[in-house]
Amino acid sequence: MSTLIATNGNITNVNTGTIKDSTGNTTAMTIDSGGRVLTSARPAFYAKVNSEQSNIATNQWVDISFTNIISNQGSHFGGTVFTAPATGYYHFSTYLRLDSVDTAATYYLLGWEIGGTILQADLIDPNFSSDLSYMGRNSSLTYYMTATQTAAPIIYQAGGTSQTDIETDSWFSGHFVG
Repeated sequence: MSTLIATNGNITNVNTGTIKDSTGNTTAMTIDSGGRVLTSARPAFYAKVNSEQSNIATNQWVDISFTNIISNQGSHFGGTVFTAPATGYYHFSTYLRLDSVDTAATYYLLGWEIGGTILQADLIDPNFSSDLSYMGRNSSLTYYMTATQTAAPIIYQAGGTSQTDIETDSWFSGHFVG
C-alpha cells in the first residue's frame, strides 16, 4: 500500500498535512498546526444504557444493553457488543450503576467477554446488613484483539433474588490504541 502525503506546500518545513490512502481520496491522518496527530478513522465509541435493565437473571452471565449510543466512530459498536475492525490493541472502560443489590446473593462478578473468552474484572461480595439501594462498579482493560473479535462487559449474580437493576447512569466506551 502506498501513501500520498499532501502538505501545505512547504516541503522543507512541513507544519500541517494529511496522509491519505493510495487513491488520495480518504484521509488516514492529519497533523494540525500544533503538531497533534488526528486520526478520524480510528474506531471509538461511547454508549449508555437507554432504559433500566430490570431484575437481572441469577446464576448466568447477563449481557448489558447500551443502546443509547452517544458516539460511534466507524460504526463498530452495535448496542451490546463492539466488533474489532482490525487486529491490534483496544482499550475499553465501563461503569455500572446497580440498584436493589441483593445481600442474599453469594457474589456478583463484573466481567468482560472478549472473543468468546470470559475475563473476570471485579468480584463483589454483597455481605451487607441489608440490601443496598445502589452501588457503582467500574472496570477498564487494554486487550489485544484480532479483526472480527467482539468485546462486551457482562455481569453475573450468583444466587439470591432476581431483583438487581442496571440503571441508565451505566456506560461503556472503547477505542483502538494501535
